[in-house]
Amino acid sequence: MNLTDIDSFFDKSDSKDVIGINFDKSIQPLDDFKYNDELPENADVWLNLEAISSSYDYTDLKFSMTRVKDKYYVFVDEYQKYSKNYNYFNTYNNSQDAIDFIINTLKSQARYEDLNKWLIYKA
Repeated sequence: MNLTDIDSFFDKSDSKDVIGINFDKSIQPLDDFKYNDELPENADVWLNLEAISSSYDYTDLKFSMTRVKDKYYVFVDEYQKYSKNYNYFNTYNNSQDAIDFIINTLKSQARYEDLNKWLIYKA
């Protein structure tokens, strides 16, 4: 690796390096959201992610995402032992905003050393 590559590696923005998320495809959301009153009724397919931390010091995150018509729904469950346990959802008008939200949530709350289990980075 030459000096330019080294500088480039350290200077890159986190979000530019992420090229994907290791979602599981499904016909239903994760069990944590199945009984949520806000689930869209006509969602046929879901992308699910369970980001369970390798340390109790960090938040376990679960995401279920779907699209109905032109709206993207992202359901989130946040759990940290003895600290927090709640879920919520957001809607987005485009997939990029929904994906950015998931990536930023993972980066801000999950254990850094675990991110490579859920995020796909540029080589």
